[in-house]
Amino acid sequence: MKYLQLNKFLIIVVCVLLKYETSFADSDKKLITELKSMTEQVLRDPIATDARLKNMDKDLIQSNENLQVLWLLRRAEASHYSYQFAEFEMFVEQAFRLSNEKSLAETHALVLVYYGVVKHRKGEYEKSIEVLNLAADLAIKLNNKYIYAYAMIEIAYTLTLAEKYESAFNKLQEGYVQASERNYSLLIGLAEDIYGTLYSYVDKPEESIRHYQKARQVFIDLEYPFYVGESTYGIATTYRYAKDWTKAIKWYGRYKQAVKALDSKFSQFFYHYGVGMTYSDKGDCTTALPIILKALKLTDFEDYNAELYKNSALCQAKLGDFAAADASITAAKNIYLKIPKLNGTTWVLEVDKIAAQVAAMKGDFELAYQLIDSYYLRYIDIQQENTSVRLETLKLTLQLEREQLELENLENKNQVQGLKLKNQLRKIENQSLWLYGSILLISIILVVAFWQLRVSRRFKALSVTDELTGLSNRRFIFASISQLLSSSTTKQVHHSLMLIDVDDLKPINDNYGHQDGDRALKMVADAGRSVLRDGDVFARIGGDEYMLLLTRTSKKLEMSIANRIIQRISETPVISESGEIINVTASIGIASIEDLESEPETIYSRVDQALYRAKNNGRNCVSR
Repeated sequence: MKYLQLNKFLIIVVCVLLKYETSFADSDKKLITELKSMTEQVLRDPIATDARLKNMDKDLIQSNENLQVLWLLRRAEASHYSYQFAEFEMFVEQAFRLSNEKSLAETHALVLVYYGVVKHRKGEYEKSIEVLNLAADLAIKLNNKYIYAYAMIEIAYTLTLAEKYESAFNKLQEGYVQASERNYSLLIGLAEDIYGTLYSYVDKPEESIRHYQKARQVFIDLEYPFYVGESTYGIATTYRYAKDWTKAIKWYGRYKQAVKALDSKFSQFFYHYGVGMTYSDKGDCTTALPIILKALKLTDFEDYNAELYKNSALCQAKLGDFAAADASITAAKNIYLKIPKLNGTTWVLEVDKIAAQVAAMKGDFELAYQLIDSYYLRYIDIQQENTSVRLETLKLTLQLEREQLELENLENKNQVQGLKLKNQLRKIENQSLWLYGSILLISIILVVAFWQLRVSRRFKALSVTDELTGLSNRRFIFASISQLLSSSTTKQVHHSLMLIDVDDLKPINDNYGHQDGDRALKMVADAGRSVLRDGDVFARIGGDEYMLLLTRTSKKLEMSIANRIIQRISETPVISESGEIINVTASIGIASIEDLESEPETIYSRVDQALYRAKNNGRNCVSR
């Protein structure tokens, strides 16, 4: 009897536990669904979302690792979009330690993207790019185009910060195309914002502002206050670099208004930093200095603070407070000593240049000469060692020349006249040094001008060329179609469009690797090139899609050309890195360009339907 009672008791306990476990699992799923649904809310109202996240069941979250990672991810986003950058970094690093590819793989891919952001904010550019590439690879594996495009855009931004502008342009173009094809509004805005940054870095302010304005409008339409603020700040800073002080101040004011709801010490810092630096650059030190000093009290962004100290030193010297100026120079030097990665950069060298200017204002012209000579020679060394010459060098060099001339003008002062009389030999040595420096300076200007011309041409080519295959890109062929449609001869002559899609490219990438997949894409490009005639346009418009615009053709001829391409592709095997033979085929859709069509999208829709029919007919074939 006791045995039966014990059995009944155990059965009841097991049933209760099973019911509890089922209820617990249901709660997990419900919370995961709730967290996933917060994507839009966290962008529009990060502060309210963060409060909601804080009130969630901590015990339930801690009991499930996947749930915890997703919760940390949302906390990170809420912190980031409300300017709580230290908390953002903390939550991302916690999520990174817990996250893995085996469970919630897409969440892990997004964690990798944010971890890459953390790394580039710390100045660890190589590590950032390494992590972001891992995110991109995982996104490809998951066939998640959104995270792939996001990773490409963040890689482009990191490369921009590392001053690798051509590579940045390529990655940004790839991310932008992916985002545009699928209408990912947030990523389109981010890409436009980074285009603004990139063009600002290469000293093209008009292009920079145009892209920032486009980004800003996207974010205004989406009602994302953080990103509205970021693009607005970019416009203000570009005007500051362009020395348009009035517009810079106005746009910094708009930035302050844009992030008013997200008010934090970080947003206040960025506002005071921008306004203070603008007034300082303008030469209005009376207005600039109190704002700069207020910014320095707000937060500990060391690299930004170093720039503030440099400008405050100049202002303090101009206002006659040389002790404070010397203290600011020392503070800037001490900050740079803590950031070894900046050693040997112009950011650090500028401390000596500013120290020279301060010394000259104090009347210590001998020290001023020593400092400016040291700065100038070390600056030239950097230019000679830098194999990928920065596009901004010409601007910096001309600024240096102007500042040196200003120092020379100081020689006309009474104090410097006494120094010249006391040391005639030093005058001769300095004259020789200036002559030598002028020769080197002219040489640098010529080299930089040559590189600027070369890189500008490269940028122009990249804007209409697919980097992998050397074909035209989507932008170019669609522009060609628009031009053709607007031509009066379109109604008199037969034209057609082909859409070519590589069959089963994903299995090739999965089984052989992306390098062999790229070989297949190049082979298809070569097959298409072999049939081109004058006036035809052949382009790669996406991952495995190509488009061929045939002008002045006929239905019989276009079918013949399509079959020749199909035959050439199927008869040209790709040899993998391991020596294996990979057989590649493609499907082609054809559509004639009708008289009444006025938009490329109309003909594209019809040719896409034809390609769909070719795919349904067994692939490796042509369909109208």
